[in-house]
Amino acid sequence: MEENVNSFEAGSKQIAVLITCFNRVATTLQCLDHLFQATLPENTSIEVFLVDDGSPDLTGQKVKSKYPQVNVIQGDGNLYWSGGMYKAWEEAAKSKDFDFYLWLNDDTHIFPEAIVELLKDAAITHSKSLIVGSCLSNKDKSFTYGGYVGEVSLLPSGVPQKCDFTNGNLVLVPKHIYTKIGNLNKRYIHLYGDYDYSMRVNQAGLSCYSSSQFLATCEPNEKSYWGTDDMSTWQKLKLLHHPKGIDLKRGFYFKKYHFGTKVGIKVVLDAYLRILTPALHRLIKRKKSKVKG
Repeated sequence: MEENVNSFEAGSKQIAVLITCFNRVATTLQCLDHLFQATLPENTSIEVFLVDDGSPDLTGQKVKSKYPQVNVIQGDGNLYWSGGMYKAWEEAAKSKDFDFYLWLNDDTHIFPEAIVELLKDAAITHSKSLIVGSCLSNKDKSFTYGGYVGEVSLLPSGVPQKCDFTNGNLVLVPKHIYTKIGNLNKRYIHLYGDYDYSMRVNQAGLSCYSSSQFLATCEPNEKSYWGTDDMSTWQKLKLLHHPKGIDLKRGFYFKKYHFGTKVGIKVVLDAYLRILTPALHRLIKRKKSKVKG
């Protein structure tokens, strides 16, 4: 362990921080405030690549005014999370040969030692594994985002833990991983890109780890992708295909790619059944639950 930490401290490191945002300038600026106040190890530097996806509130301009060192990249309003992060990463990789790429959601507030701790965790794996930073709610200190084994979220244990897939709120990707896996899959628009990337890392024989400590706060997304009971069937169907809803087309692709065609078809059928015949859907779910029990 000590040898790994010493190797982490030696040599200069350049980190590209990748952020995408849309029309919430106060949130984005708070994120950057925490980022630029964070401690950096000696000989370590960060460069921020921020995609402003056509924000009406002129987020990009206001960020540039407060933080002129940030590389602001303009989107066309149709990038969403995966598309925006893809574009930020593409621009960063073209500009310089970075040692690490750090994904950072603009609603995520990193702790002062977050980057130091991420690099320490990376050093334990000789900077050859993806490290996802564990996030908690500032309200009740519960786990909100990070790494998972199956459907079980991994709470920090003092050491990095292997995980099956990750959220994309705070993720350190070493150059070794980027060289092998490349950018996010351009097919995804908003959802699935983070899950897909971490799963591809594991499938390539590399590894993903959750951080040894909680490294940031980020509140859970409270909006239901399925809408509420007072929504009409038509509204739910629109939500089913919207990039910030279920995005069923890309959901099918994701399931088919990672779990096979049968699973992909099952997801599609279940989604339509849930919306068009909710009573039948609930009955089937109850029967399956009893069988499992």
